[in-house]
Amino acid sequence: RYEQPMLIGGGSSINGQIANRRTPDDYDEWGRAGAAGWSWDSVLPYFIKAETDLDYAGPLHGKSGPIPVHRIPRERWPAFSIAAEAAMEAQGYPDIKDQNGAFGDGHFAMTLSNNNGQHRVSTAMAYLDAATRRRPNLTIMTDTNVLSLAMEGRQVVGVDIAKRNGQERLAAREVVVSSGAMHSSALLMRSGIGPGGHLRSLGIEVHVDLRGVGANLQEHPGISLSGYIKPAARLDNSTRRHIHVGMRYSSHVADCGPSDMFLMVAAKSAWHPLGPRIGTIISWINKAHSRGEVRLVSRDPRQEPTADFNYLSDYRDLQRMGGAVHLIAKL
Repeated sequence: RYEQPMLIGGGSSINGQIANRRTPDDYDEWGRAGAAGWSWDSVLPYFIKAETDLDYAGPLHGKSGPIPVHRIPRERWPAFSIAAEAAMEAQGYPDIKDQNGAFGDGHFAMTLSNNNGQHRVSTAMAYLDAATRRRPNLTIMTDTNVLSLAMEGRQVVGVDIAKRNGQERLAAREVVVSSGAMHSSALLMRSGIGPGGHLRSLGIEVHVDLRGVGANLQEHPGISLSGYIKPAARLDNSTRRHIHVGMRYSSHVADCGPSDMFLMVAAKSAWHPLGPRIGTIISWINKAHSRGEVRLVSRDPRQEPTADFNYLSDYRDLQRMGGAVHLIAKL
């Protein structure tokens, strides 16, 4: 099972509130691959526009955006987080201070997208304020499922939707599909846009035969080790946030590039009484080489697609996961 949120605000309404930018070379690679508008120089103005950084200023940080960004001050960290930071230093990783402004290897106070550690600020909270909701050209439809794109030959002319009181078609001059990596692909395929052989096997009329739809699926696998925290070192009431320190590092595995790995420390591992007694160090591959695919199991929109991530199928990912276990054990 691969859980996904189904509410206004999407993943930002339930996630860990980590405000993490990737490294500039990653975006520049997207640009070189043909993704116009996704190079670092292209995306940086939107990062700046989106945020109000409460700790750092300068050309890489915004001061007037709707999403607050901050770090938990060290004086509010429990002894477990302080010890984890010292362990990173002992392994040769320096404090690079600004996670979203310094892009080499090193540790830092984790950047969070909430209001001074107290309140979550999801995309819905940030962008769907009362004034926006009153706009005459915006309609937010809840309890509504998009069944498929409405097609006339190779042209998309709207969407077919299902509501509690039945189905209807919404005509449109332009349709933007923004349903995440998996459900965007699934919606296109249900609508007859995708690999022809797969669609025909499910009885779906092929409008546009595109082999790439649903292919090249990427996800970053991770692994964690947990241990008992002595009572004096546990998270107290100084902050509700349980993730205070993180680290970017290089695996040095061939063809994986610099700063290809990420690590963070959780001073609380669950929300039941045992959680605050357990500390966890989590590491994951920032940029996986393994590739998977999304496929339909039925033409029925009520049937979820399958997502085969093909984790660790590339030997470089397997080597990096093994290296992550060794590093966590050292820490």
